[in-house]
Amino acid sequence: MQKVIYIVLLLMNSILSAGSYDSEKAVKNGDVINMHGPIYNFARFEEFMEDVNRGTRPRSELQIMR
Repeated sequence: MQKVIYIVLLLMNSILSAGSYDSEKAVKNGDVINMHGPIYNFARFEEFMEDVNRGTRPRSELQIMR
């Protein structure tokens, strides 16, 4: 029984890690990323805020993730 549980946990871990979305991939996709120091693609966030302040529809959408 312990072997079955171990195998199931191993398979679950493999499946979950196969579709991971790491910060390097996010930066390449143009996502705004704060890496506890440098902020990547910040110009995209600034464009979004300029559109909001002008009252125009933003050219991109914004999602805040944690």
